[in-house]
Amino acid sequence: MTAITNVITKAVTAPFSLLAGLVGSDEELNLVAFQPGIATLDADAEDKLSKLAKALDDRPKLQLSIEGGVALREDSEALAEQKLQQQLLKASKLAALPDELSASRFPTKGKLADTLVALFEQQLKQDADAEKDKVKQKLAEKAGSETDDEDALLTVWHMGLYNQLLSAQEISNNELANLAQARAQAIKAFLVDSAAVAPERVFLLDSKTEMKQDASQAILSLNAD
Repeated sequence: MTAITNVITKAVTAPFSLLAGLVGSDEELNLVAFQPGIATLDADAEDKLSKLAKALDDRPKLQLSIEGGVALREDSEALAEQKLQQQLLKASKLAALPDELSASRFPTKGKLADTLVALFEQQLKQDADAEKDKVKQKLAEKAGSETDDEDALLTVWHMGLYNQLLSAQEISNNELANLAQARAQAIKAFLVDSAAVAPERVFLLDSKTEMKQDASQAILSLNAD
């Protein structure tokens, strides 16, 4: 009787722990993490959802609800960088940006570098050459004399232009809410399309109206049919 009571209590208070035990897992199957700024499932998330789908298959009366969430600072920063890089891609008319483009990895010469300068002046209404002079002065002060290292000057200059543009990007609550909802939709799509969970057993909750802002994740909950 005690054993039966313990199982019933666990099913009520920690249903996902019970499901995880059924498939030999100790993971938190009710939490699915995402990389900042994206709604794409990585391999770990897909593996976790596959285990959850197997457990659901053994419990056909259970239904699943999904609510997406965001980490306010991390996701905002990631979305801002995505927005800036899309602007650079469009303005430069390049077919694609370099892999792993960032402030510290920005090209110092070529079409993309020229686009960065133009975008800086267009959006921030500042003189990019004046910024370059400031950088040159700071490098000279640090070195104790005038420097002839043009590559270092261009690297620091472009890094500064990029970071100032990045800071100027505004991310709205609506953009964050769309990301939260997209995360929930990505989970449902995987469960239904890849893990063969019946679509009528998976429900999307409203991830926008009262958006969770604590972590880059989606939260799952169970209901009995």
